[in-house]
Amino acid sequence: MATDAPPPSQEEHRLPSTEEFAEVQQSAEFGELRRSYRSFAFP
Repeated sequence: MATDAPPPSQEEHRLPSTEEFAEVQQSAEFGELRRSYRSFAFP
């Protein structure tokens, strides 16, 4: 069975630096996402 998935990207991805990671982790948006995922639970 064939799929209609596109071929894998040839684009190179880099990991964030320690400073970039810490900056995002301190952002309000990241905090809100973290709270919403932590409060999610299966019944």
